[in-house]
Amino acid sequence: MVRFFCILAIWVVLIWHLSRHDLALLGLHPDRAGGLGLIEVAQAQLVMFVLAIGAIDAAALAETFQLVAPDHTQVYLHVFLVALVGVVVICAPLLLLVPMLYRCRRRAMVEFSALAHEYSRQFQRRWIEPDQTEAGNPLGSGDIQSPADLASAFENLQKMRVMPVTMTLVWVILGAATVPHLPLLLLEYPISDLITNLVEVMIGA
Repeated sequence: MVRFFCILAIWVVLIWHLSRHDLALLGLHPDRAGGLGLIEVAQAQLVMFVLAIGAIDAAALAETFQLVAPDHTQVYLHVFLVALVGVVVICAPLLLLVPMLYRCRRRAMVEFSALAHEYSRQFQRRWIEPDQTEAGNPLGSGDIQSPADLASAFENLQKMRVMPVTMTLVWVILGAATVPHLPLLLLEYPISDLITNLVEVMIGA
């Protein structure tokens, strides 16, 4: 456990130094995190901490259930608490990158809005205004498809995250918190009953 916190401390210091640099972030980057989406892959390696904490907590609950009647609502509560701790420990360091990504998103929105406005104005003049007779046939012209591409890029920019975390990482953390507690849930739903119900369902089907 001490080794993990040492690794976490080093990682937090690294992210802090990263947040102090003037990175060439791109608002239109396809990872919707300015180009920092890969950091989530590194953060996912810390999920083993959640798994370890979940195992310790599940073992403590199992010992408690040997002395008192099992209360399975406690299992769900402990899973939630372990997952909450995991989300805080794993995702909190990325808050250091929020100001940088927010500035990148705001700057990109301003710049792209100016570009979209200029393009739309020229498109209007060439293809829509009635006094333009030399525009040519719009069929087969790449200009007709460009507004759709522009709108798609702007939508991608609007969905840019100011924190390089997706729900995938949150679900992985929740899974890591749940797995060690699954044997305790079998105390409420015995494996023999589960197998019997499964066989009945298969036969009935």
